[in-house]
Amino acid sequence: MSFTIRPGSDAFLELTLSACTAQVSGTVLTSDSLPAVGVQVVLIPEEPRRDNHRKFRSETTDQNGKFTIAGLEPGNYKLFSWDIAEEGDEPWFEPDWLKPFESDGTSMHLGESDTKTLQLHLLDLPKDASPQ
Repeated sequence: MSFTIRPGSDAFLELTLSACTAQVSGTVLTSDSLPAVGVQVVLIPEEPRRDNHRKFRSETTDQNGKFTIAGLEPGNYKLFSWDIAEEGDEPWFEPDWLKPFESDGTSMHLGESDTKTLQLHLLDLPKDASPQ
């Protein structure tokens, strides 16, 4: 692959290569303890790293409510799950939208080559927190 960066451009290149990436997997359950099918699971970096949206990762649960997010950089994260109805909606990038959910996220530290498995509960979206 080749590319050219022109003078005056604000383009940049960031490469992260490692054989020691982390992985998070698990299951999301509804309030009735049933598998949450087709919902978003979102891994959000700790506060100082949230200005870089490439550090956020999301995945959709399968027919059994299971998810896997692989290839993760070591660091501190919070994991959330919502039923976002519209394809392509990613309101979690907006700090004001995310703020009411902060205490509901599952905090975790991922080290090199960590593999974590956990169970999440689907978070309710209040009407005033719905994606715009």
